[in-house]
Amino acid sequence: GDLRVIDGDGLPIEIASRKARACIALLASAGDGRISRERLAGMLWGDRSEEQARANLRQLLYELKPLSQPEAAVLGFDRQSVWLEPACEVEFAAIARQGALQMAASLPDHGVPLLGDLDGISDEFDDWLIALRASAEIALRRCVQQRVEDALTAGDAAGARMLVDAWMRRDAT
Repeated sequence: GDLRVIDGDGLPIEIASRKARACIALLASAGDGRISRERLAGMLWGDRSEEQARANLRQLLYELKPLSQPEAAVLGFDRQSVWLEPACEVEFAAIARQGALQMAASLPDHGVPLLGDLDGISDEFDDWLIALRASAEIALRRCVQQRVEDALTAGDAAGARMLVDAWMRRDAT
């Protein structure tokens, strides 16, 4: 589904622009949550000159500045890079810790693409998004398979069946 940012109390944090949400998505998928400003500018404004892309990134970071305040503690940046604060958690990590019944209820619906609201940001971003979606699908499938096996090992046939049924509604292949 679409990118959502929520605070520690579960309340949504509104991020108005698609480019800002794309920036957060890129950071959330980075291994350590950190990306160079140069790479971000290229990913989000690859069709612009380097100078214009960097200026656009500065404007975007100004827009996101409230997320870098101590009370928000979501985003950090310096002259070289931008990062998500270590306390931030990406939803896939939360899904992976769920048991079979919880996971069955939270599986994304088939046909709702990951970060579906961010298509068309730039050619570079779209290429990254295609790769991310493929990788996320593989990771989710493995996670579901593991939870089904765990449920069966624990004697929870009903939980395993609910998870398999949820996955089949999502992807019958």
